[in-house]
Amino acid sequence: MIELTRVYHFSAAHRLVSPQLDASANAALYGPCARAHGHNYYVEVTVAGTPDPVTGMAVDLGQIDATVADRLLQHVDHHTLETAPPLAGVITTGEGLARAFWDILAPVLAPATLRRVRLRWRRTRQTGLAGCASTPRRVSGNRECRIRWKCRRR
Repeated sequence: MIELTRVYHFSAAHRLVSPQLDASANAALYGPCARAHGHNYYVEVTVAGTPDPVTGMAVDLGQIDATVADRLLQHVDHHTLETAPPLAGVITTGEGLARAFWDILAPVLAPATLRRVRLRWRRTRQTGLAGCASTPRRVSGNRECRIRWKCRRR
């Protein structure tokens, strides 16, 4: 198996709000991020495949690029994330976006196998999702299915 990572850029606006909280609780929890603001995001998509003995290619990168553009980027680039249909009901934290992007891409990237989705915004903030065949979830001690979160606040 060989892993390949493609990096895609998009710009989007969003607000961090939980529908289960009122406006003052959201403001207290998320601070200034509860207000509308935007980011330049980089999403890294890592796929794995076995090289074809005839072509030498493990995956068709053109197909991967087209699938990511069609299923993900066209819905989020220069849009408000909360209004993007594929993100309906998602709290647009880094963790929420990485999980949603996984759920969007994993079933449609065959024959490649989705191995990782990493979302970066700013130099010091990133969310990574390394997965398995089913939807990743937070499970401590499970090496095949984990969420990694790294965030430094100023």
